Amino acid sequence: MTGSNSNHQTPRAFSRVTHPTCPTEIYGVSQFPMHEMSIVQSILGILKEEMVKHDGHKLKKVVIKNGALAGLVTESLTFSWEALIPGGPFEGAELEVIEIPIKVACGECGEEFWPEHTKCMPCPKCEALLGHTVLQGKEMLIDSIEIDDAE
Repeated sequence: MTGSNSNHQTPRAFSRVTHPTCPTEIYGVSQFPMHEMSIVQSILGILKEEMVKHDGHKLKKVVIKNGALAGLVTESLTFSWEALIPGGPFEGAELEVIEIPIKVACGECGEEFWPEHTKCMPCPKCEALLGHTVLQGKEMLIDSIEIDDAE
């Protein structure tokens, strides 16, 4: 049979879903947070090493800074945390993710600004589109941990 099937729609190319109201399934394929899951596993490994220094104490809270350009979806980090900690040494520990917005300095005039988009960043002063220096928004780090002092 030649021609196109009008009942079949070919998915168009799309970038990673980062908007919190977007569905977790696109075109019937689950978008399980595999990348974030491995990141959280690495964070848990770092926390285990850190908690050795505080033997006998319990982790209460960890604060992570997630830059808008880091490529991680906050909701997926939270989902991964909630999936990995039950039954483990950090059960009951709270995860707080602080989202860090993008801040750039224009490569033409030096103006520092917070662009509205991650791809198109026109300078509000001179309208230059390219050559900006990212000042913040690429970071992904453990900012702090809170432990329970009582054994």
